[in-house]
Amino acid sequence: MGSPVSIGDIIAMSKISWKIAQAFTSGRKSAPIEFREVENQLYSLSSALSAFKDACGDDIAAVSIESSSLPNRFQDKEQHEGLQSVDWLLSSCNETLRHLEKLIDKYSALATGSGRDNPEPRFRRWSDTLLRNYKKIAWTTEAGDIATLRSQLLVHTNSLHLVLGTIVNSRTSRIEGSLATNTQMLTEIHSWWTQNLKDATTSTAESQSLSNSSAKTIGSIKFQVSLTVDNAQQLICPRSYYQEDMNHWTSQLLLCGCDKAADHPKLRDIGLSPITFPFKHGGKNRSWVLYKVLERSTNRLVSVNISNVAVEHIHEFQESFIDRLAEATARSMLQQGMSNMLAHPVPDNTGIRTLYTQSDTKNLYKLMADITFGVGHRSLVKNGISGVSLLQYRSLGQSNEGQGEEYAELLVYYNKSEDITKSILKIRHDTVMKLIEGDARIVLDEIDCYGFVDDNQVNKLTRAEVSFQMISFEAAKALYQNIEDMRRELFIQSLSSPRRDEIVALRLQVAQVQTEVVLVQNAELLITRDGERKQRLIIVSENKCTILNQALPDDCFTAVRKSPNFSAPTWLVQMKSDGNQQVFYYPKGFRMLRFHDNNATRMFQLGREALSQSEGKANLPIRNRPDESGGQIELDRSV
Repeated sequence: MGSPVSIGDIIAMSKISWKIAQAFTSGRKSAPIEFREVENQLYSLSSALSAFKDACGDDIAAVSIESSSLPNRFQDKEQHEGLQSVDWLLSSCNETLRHLEKLIDKYSALATGSGRDNPEPRFRRWSDTLLRNYKKIAWTTEAGDIATLRSQLLVHTNSLHLVLGTIVNSRTSRIEGSLATNTQMLTEIHSWWTQNLKDATTSTAESQSLSNSSAKTIGSIKFQVSLTVDNAQQLICPRSYYQEDMNHWTSQLLLCGCDKAADHPKLRDIGLSPITFPFKHGGKNRSWVLYKVLERSTNRLVSVNISNVAVEHIHEFQESFIDRLAEATARSMLQQGMSNMLAHPVPDNTGIRTLYTQSDTKNLYKLMADITFGVGHRSLVKNGISGVSLLQYRSLGQSNEGQGEEYAELLVYYNKSEDITKSILKIRHDTVMKLIEGDARIVLDEIDCYGFVDDNQVNKLTRAEVSFQMISFEAAKALYQNIEDMRRELFIQSLSSPRRDEIVALRLQVAQVQTEVVLVQNAELLITRDGERKQRLIIVSENKCTILNQALPDDCFTAVRKSPNFSAPTWLVQMKSDGNQQVFYYPKGFRMLRFHDNNATRMFQLGREALSQSEGKANLPIRNRPDESGGQIELDRSV
């Protein structure tokens, strides 16, 4: 074996994986549909390599794993040195990426980036030679096809995640044992990984089917576009779609996908302005606003509404169009010194906050009589209310970039004559809220509130009781429903990803996950652990239409059990064909968890054994004990 793999090598591999993935992305419109799964897997591999680099710090040799956190079969004292196993794994990954990089150099056309700030060359499109002959190309060093390449990348990613999960688990426990004991687990993973590569070609047909089933082109995402005129919606096109290349958005933002494009000429009149900003409407229905687009015929800045995105495309639309446009506009605005409610720097200047969701509360301030803030025996009544907004932001450059923050902000504005010009109330998914019918009031309990004079914070109230006095019960009900819809959205988001106080102990990508309550296709499986060693199982489909979340029982992975115990309270979120998300609750969880392929089963087995060995002996209480009635409960309105 050659020289040991260094931290610099891992960084380079992560960058190469990202660059190659971008090459697949740039060619998405003209490339075969099989390329999309390879692109996604390359991004996952790049993230896994970055996470592994972060876990290693400045020195791979300093990485250690607590021996008690390893399965028994990983502790054979006759195994090779573990760092050699890591080197072998990473070297093989590097070999795969270097081979793929050569293919990209050979079969893609280069173009120069636009503008003075982007002079570097980048991949723009696949060559005609590759498009005609991609099924004949040796995509792997073993002359495998593109489906074999995806299987090989999946093995690299899952192996890195398992090693990383074991490292993180070991660091949460007391470090015991010697380096020889620590490295035996890596040797076992290396052995499994080597065997899996040999068997990868046998899963070609299965991988091909998986790629074909989930791949799509951008043009297949159709949606309805309406122009907002005097608070009413005027239909522009019922089957529009967006340009793939962001550089072309300035020429025409949206295209007509109807059979007779000439029937909707107004669509060609809509273009980007320097401050066009997209965000999602609050509420159960999925729709979006493009704020301040350019109406070329009149030179006005107007807003358009987007709706009726097919349920299976909603996540792709949000990620590929809405998020990309929001990020590009936000960065451009801040570079020009523009900071407002749409986009602004975070207080410590470590990132950018962009508007993610806005509820329709703009006229509710007219129906508010006053607001009372109470802490203990003290209270403060505020009136002269001039505006109300309910917003959720996302933070660019942080771990939660794919979705909104864990809280929403209820902003209340006051007349200039008031001592406080603005209050901000933080709304969370577990915020306690009461609608009091007798006197048309809404009460929010244990809310953190911030008072501002202009943009300068002047005070903070912790765990305050805030009461909104409305002029009628109908007005109170309207405000209550807006906050409830936002609270529900926050709850669903909390089910789909790790919280800030959790680490990812295990991460797997699997073709199919089955329980007796749901079957999830093309899923990501996570097991998270918080500071109290409480674990959660999170399973999310690739298109985000299905979310399964369970607070795992404390004895889920105990070594004495032959199979895991999943009989704990479980939440299931499923998106309906109209875009609404149904939330179900299973107090007694489910009995079994099965995977479609043996590779995923073996990786999950290795991971749960590592988790089992790392568990302490203390018998901790279970959160959210199941209801004795069992069965399924559908939550139609509140959670």
